[in-house]
Amino acid sequence: MDILSLTDEVFDAIGAFCDVPELSSLSQVCRRLSAVFTTERFWMKFLSSSTSRTSALIKHNIHRYQPEGSNCKDLAVHLYRLYSHLRPGHKPPLRCSPLPLSRSVTWAKIVCHRWIIVASSDDEVSTLCLYDYVPDEYRLHGFSLPDMMLLTQAFLGAPVIRGVVFDCGGEVIIAVELCPSSSPSIEVLALRHNEDKIVFVQLGSLPDASHLRAADGNWVGMSVCKNRNIPTLWNWKTGRVIQLHDKPESQGGCMSMAIKDDVVAVAYRRKMRIYRIVGDKAELLCTHRYGASFQYSSMVALPMIHSSDDTQDTPMFALALGARDGIKVYHVHCKAHDSKLTLAWRFATPNQYPDDPHEPLLCDNGTMLTWLSIPASLVSRGTRLFLAQLPVSSGAEQRIPVLEPQCTKFASRFHDFAADERIPAMYWRSTRDLDDLRGLAVFGNAFGELAVCDFSSTSLDVLSRLFPLPRLPDLRDELVLSQKHSTMDAGYPFPLMATKHKDRTLFLRQAKKASSISSAVPPLSRWKTSTWYIYQEFQYLTTLLEVRSLYGAIVPLTHKEPLDVFRVGDLFVLFDGDDARCRILDSTSPDGICAQIDEGVLLAGRMMDGGELGITHVSGLKMHMAERRNHRLNRALKLRERGGHVDDHWMDERDGDEGRDTDPDSGFTLFVPGSDDSDGDSELGSGDVDLDM
Repeated sequence: MDILSLTDEVFDAIGAFCDVPELSSLSQVCRRLSAVFTTERFWMKFLSSSTSRTSALIKHNIHRYQPEGSNCKDLAVHLYRLYSHLRPGHKPPLRCSPLPLSRSVTWAKIVCHRWIIVASSDDEVSTLCLYDYVPDEYRLHGFSLPDMMLLTQAFLGAPVIRGVVFDCGGEVIIAVELCPSSSPSIEVLALRHNEDKIVFVQLGSLPDASHLRAADGNWVGMSVCKNRNIPTLWNWKTGRVIQLHDKPESQGGCMSMAIKDDVVAVAYRRKMRIYRIVGDKAELLCTHRYGASFQYSSMVALPMIHSSDDTQDTPMFALALGARDGIKVYHVHCKAHDSKLTLAWRFATPNQYPDDPHEPLLCDNGTMLTWLSIPASLVSRGTRLFLAQLPVSSGAEQRIPVLEPQCTKFASRFHDFAADERIPAMYWRSTRDLDDLRGLAVFGNAFGELAVCDFSSTSLDVLSRLFPLPRLPDLRDELVLSQKHSTMDAGYPFPLMATKHKDRTLFLRQAKKASSISSAVPPLSRWKTSTWYIYQEFQYLTTLLEVRSLYGAIVPLTHKEPLDVFRVGDLFVLFDGDDARCRILDSTSPDGICAQIDEGVLLAGRMMDGGELGITHVSGLKMHMAERRNHRLNRALKLRERGGHVDDHWMDERDGDEGRDTDPDSGFTLFVPGSDDSDGDSELGSGDVDLDM
């Protein structure tokens, strides 16, 4: 029988479904039919005839990703099984492989669907490890035992705080942001074969750069360069640096970025801009305004799409924006004449459920979104990871329906982390990555907890054909990073920073720089009278500012009760006795600011509200103690037992009634953010801070 002679009713009966049933039966049906017809054309016909949301995801991935040596049938069956596990309301069985470390897990990334790069750091050094994930086939007491095989490692002389893996001419390239006590930098690394071993090599370095955002080809994008809160591009091959605009935005800096060839998309709190790289500069193509202010952002470049009116392939971007009231995902064109954002998906936080969505993260191909749901209190129980399948676009002109999950039932809840001690605590300074093609997720946190979760049910031999080992080039005349370190004693876990003494030392060191900014700064003794406890906990201030996308080196400038002024990068920020709100000052004259503060004059500026809950949940110690009260799990003690350096006050006992809860009788009032009066468009005025100071 000719496969093409089958009626549409047959294909519809096989493939047209919205709510996926047990997909194992569907896979069996497809396999039987495929065996009967013995042709790949069946699978192409099947995929082209099905109109379901899941089939759209599969077609999207098959068209853009067809591994060498695999066939359409194997990939389709694998993806059907995988997406059935990830459908809303279904909690997939996880094969969990914990790998506890003696240093904080500060970055983790799945590479080429097979390998996993993990950065473990303390406050002085870091180790970059490359693992091969090879799950065992046998079971013990009902659980699989996946295995992480160390392939190579490299030591770096500073903590790794962020990272990006990207492709350049078929090579695996890694960009990492180092955060030493002196000045941050961005390093570009690669993997090479050296005889029978794999090694890390260094390809380039950019000093005084931070807040790494994206990379593609020869370009690396960051939010801060030379202490300027302005998105910047760096060509790691030629050394060329392009600043996307001249002055910092009044609404803060770049929250996320995506690069596709010569097109760059940049997301701020209230707008998104798209540029094209032309020679030694970037030309603005279009600006998209959200009509609201957001706290979180994630963005990826979608595959190239060709439409009838295009003379060349046009990149598209998926943009996820999050705030306390929910998350929105947009598909964005980069055409100069198209000024609209296409809403593809949204999630609204139910009023009766107090958990806030934190840190939405798009997977690399833009088909899935994960986020953390954190209780609006200082207790860690109830922290969960949510996952949602997103619609995909097969053409630039295609209209995409807005799909909303059943918010009140939280149908997309993926896994309850509070109930599974194999999973790292995700409520504070966590890192995670999801490979929605392979079916892998990796989680890590500042307590040195690392775990890889495998939710694929595809057999190992098929997975090996679908996702073969990457092919690495041989070592050339390149600098090989050291695989050994002179001292193996772990410092304080990064980014916990552990002691108030360290924070005070950092505060005083930064405050001494104020005299080089202005001759009118008051003596340091005045800061000790501040009602704020930033003098005691300087890291608290860093996180507090980053919630508002204010980036750069922090220098305490002046204090007069109840006013505190800091220079953050090349911006001046004022707190008026309230750590939930701050004001970006219009003035860029440090002498004038100090004089007006001493005279009791409230300086003009733009108010920026931030998420107080986001701060309390990253304050660390309180959440840690709250967890111990409820679950008696001392993660800091376990880190010390593995050789980590943990300050004694992380071991202190606390009274059972300390910490706020969501109990109605606890007296805890939820923080309600105010409005952000930034117009989302202005750059700060003339009189920039002299960067040579």
